[in-house]
Amino acid sequence: MIQGISGARGKVGIDFTAESCLQLAKSFGIVIGKGKVLVGRDTRPSGLMAFSAVKEGLLATGHPVLDLGIVPTPAVEFAVTNLSAAGAIIITASHNPGAWNGLKFLDDNGLFLSPEKIKEVYQPAQDKNAVHGFPLKTCGNDICKSGNDTEEKIEILPQYLRHILSLVDTQLIRQKKMRVAIDCINGAAFRAAPELLSELGCKTILLNCEPTGIFPHLPEPRPENLTSLCQKVKESGADIGLAFDPDGDRLALVSEDGNPLSEEFTLALCVDSILSRKPGPVVINLSTSMVIEALAKKYRVPAYRTPVGEYHVAQKMLAVSAVIGGEGNGGVIYPDGHPGRDGLIGTALILEHICRTGKKVSALAKELPSYFLVKDKAPLPGYPKTEMEQKIKTAFPEATLDCRDGFRIAGDGWWCQVRFSNTEPIIRIFSESTTEKEARKRIDILRKVLSI
Repeated sequence: MIQGISGARGKVGIDFTAESCLQLAKSFGIVIGKGKVLVGRDTRPSGLMAFSAVKEGLLATGHPVLDLGIVPTPAVEFAVTNLSAAGAIIITASHNPGAWNGLKFLDDNGLFLSPEKIKEVYQPAQDKNAVHGFPLKTCGNDICKSGNDTEEKIEILPQYLRHILSLVDTQLIRQKKMRVAIDCINGAAFRAAPELLSELGCKTILLNCEPTGIFPHLPEPRPENLTSLCQKVKESGADIGLAFDPDGDRLALVSEDGNPLSEEFTLALCVDSILSRKPGPVVINLSTSMVIEALAKKYRVPAYRTPVGEYHVAQKMLAVSAVIGGEGNGGVIYPDGHPGRDGLIGTALILEHICRTGKKVSALAKELPSYFLVKDKAPLPGYPKTEMEQKIKTAFPEATLDCRDGFRIAGDGWWCQVRFSNTEPIIRIFSESTTEKEARKRIDILRKVLSI
């Protein structure tokens, strides 16, 4: 399995198996403190198998299991502190295709584990000593039995949605009676998104809102994957289209004219809305658009960048008391809600922003600072990182180099980044500039010098 700061992911039946889930759950149970552990999952069919394995692994280390069922990842993050849990495991591969599944691990604050803690989890469970006075049971090829094959089921969604509603002016939004088309890709937001919009007085037009786990298109909420939603928005006369990823922590938008917006616009609109009413620090990752820094400059507040990964952004936000932040992939983090990426909170903030301004989505997007961010990817190169660094330095000798997450080079009004993905066996290539031509030109240069 691919093991990173955002969890472990693998192909079902190959890397992602009952045994791998069992061992990781046992390892997690040893690393965290005493107490109950929450388990939530998205709709992927392999999630049931994974839940059984995860449950047995946690019970084997003495942790009572609270089954949250199929819920968005941010609902699990919210639930950890509200249910005073020792931690949580979320069974999801997020934006990866349907052949994949994975595990995300949360601490007792509902945050992703630190790099040090996640490394401990990835160590083979059988190499650890028993903890909490519970002997760690040994297993063969079958899932081990702990002597307690029951778990408690908890319904967290109503409480989670009420919390989201408390963050925005619900009366203002309800008065607008917006028409909203949503594509839940048959994922974890299938119930939460329609119920939230109903509470906000919206007329919903549903697309792919069945909990089948069968994704009708590539699950990453990028413009090229939103063709059906764009058509639905135009046909229905919707005010906005919303696209979620399979576990509901990312959100992309379609404007009222049926045009898909870059996922970067999700965070940008939320930042613009919050800073206009509550100026304060903003935190983003190294791969997020310069639009956020331009907005921070507009409102005269500091903007900070971190390595990619929810853990890094959330920890920096807490450290500087940020009022808003997140990642440019559609991952909004609003600390008044909880310190994790949340597509449902992003939905509420954006609808409130539309109602406060009285403007259409297309108009709000045009008002944002204009930059062009091109995102590309390539197979892993067959040479060391040190060689890659030298090639980039040679190609861009005048640029400032940041090595906190791959290699990010920047100049006046532009930047590029080459980084190793935390979730797929690829490298990601980003380039942003004031014109699309310049951004793509630097992508071509990087591909050429790196032979990818």
